[in-house]
Amino acid sequence: RGIAGDDRFDASRRLDAELGYGLGLRRVPGVLTPFAALTLGDARTWRTGARWRLAPEVALGLEASARSARDGDADRSVILRAQARF
Repeated sequence: RGIAGDDRFDASRRLDAELGYGLGLRRVPGVLTPFAALTLGDARTWRTGARWRLAPEVALGLEASARSARDGDADRSVILRAQARF
């Protein structure tokens, strides 16, 4: 509050936590990383899914999330990601 020098300053708090573990697959190239994540702040967001890094330049991911705001609004989503660097 003192750094901003303004009584209108409103500091919000937020916590992001993620837990994942990379698994080497014997017959499939790359590393599979299942994960779970939680974000606490203005809303609560739960995420879970898996990331598959095939090579340093190629990755795939599947994620499901549920977000609930303090006012009762809720959002749910499923995200499929593909990444290729050239």
